[in-house]
Amino acid sequence: MMVENAMSVRKLAAGLLTTALTFGISITGFAQSQTHMPNLDPFAFDPEFRWFEPVHDIDLEELKPEKRAPEGWFGTYDRLHLSGSRPETDFSNFQDGEGKFDSGWGHRYEVGFMTPSEETGWTFTFTEANVNEMFSIRHLAAGQFAEPGDDVDATNKFGISELPFLMNNLNYQTRFFDVNRTINSFAYEAYELNKTWRMTPYHYGGILEPLVGVRYMSLRDHTANQTFRPAQDLRSGVINVTVAGAADALTTNQAVTDNDMFAGQVGFRYMKQVSRFTYTSDFRLFLGGNSSCSKVSTTEYFEAYGGTGAPGPGDEVETIFLHAPAPSIERNSEFLIGFDVRGEVGYQLTRMLQVRAGVQLIDLASGVWRGGSSNTSGALGGDRNQDVVMIGGTFGISLNH
Repeated sequence: MMVENAMSVRKLAAGLLTTALTFGISITGFAQSQTHMPNLDPFAFDPEFRWFEPVHDIDLEELKPEKRAPEGWFGTYDRLHLSGSRPETDFSNFQDGEGKFDSGWGHRYEVGFMTPSEETGWTFTFTEANVNEMFSIRHLAAGQFAEPGDDVDATNKFGISELPFLMNNLNYQTRFFDVNRTINSFAYEAYELNKTWRMTPYHYGGILEPLVGVRYMSLRDHTANQTFRPAQDLRSGVINVTVAGAADALTTNQAVTDNDMFAGQVGFRYMKQVSRFTYTSDFRLFLGGNSSCSKVSTTEYFEAYGGTGAPGPGDEVETIFLHAPAPSIERNSEFLIGFDVRGEVGYQLTRMLQVRAGVQLIDLASGVWRGGSSNTSGALGGDRNQDVVMIGGTFGISLNH
């Protein structure tokens, strides 16, 4: 009996020991699996936006050229100082104007994505540039002095900018007209979407990226010509106006011409890195069509003075607006060809940030309408198939993650 009890105790002890060992091994395996299990926290997002992390020359020299080129998302911003060519118009008093350039400013934004594995991507670019050069002559109004408290009505009832200004001068007001004429005034915008391919780097590290895309451009040209006629006598009923006394007259002939240009384009980007410097050149050739619409209008503004004698201090001033009938609208279509070329030098400041400067040339070689039509007013008129050239310097930053 005692032998059987002893055997039962040994069996129980062996079973307990086996269970303990099995449980211990399981705990150890679970702990080890927990140690190597990845972090599955959905809020643990580390984009590594280390924009200002220092970069060293040796780090850049050890990188292969394809690893230094932008991968993933990248973006650039450039401030443009572009000078634009003057229009070919029929009325200009500046006979040497064609071929000259006037200063202007603009912006360029670019956003793109390049896949690291397939070496293909997309880029979207937006460019704008503005030039506004005018010639102005100041004429004193006939009632050039008006005492404080006089009835001077110079409100802009029609939203035009050609009204005479009022300038305070001691205890009286000096009244004058600013008569303007545009020399070169336009606003340019361009939207581009391009498919890009990154080629195998050349022996010395240069990388070529061919591109194919579409391009939409708009160019709004503003042409205005003002004439001033002092102290016109309206008592004879000129242009159906009956006013006792004399008046100053300001006539404005202006044309606003919108050019909407759609084109396909091909080109390339070539880049080469040397130490901290990146040399980049871009070329785009585009072909398409331009649909233009020109709106020509004439506005006459009269400022008449009360009384029958010559205007003088204390005379009551009355403003009269006279507009021509509805503006004349004309349309035109032309074939468009042009190119966009630029070169830049960038300097790597940090791991992700680069500053750069360069030059850019945009040439709309044919198909642009500027100056409006001379069919309505002999004071306006421009070639419907002319070119526009913009050239100048750029300065900006580049960001790549």
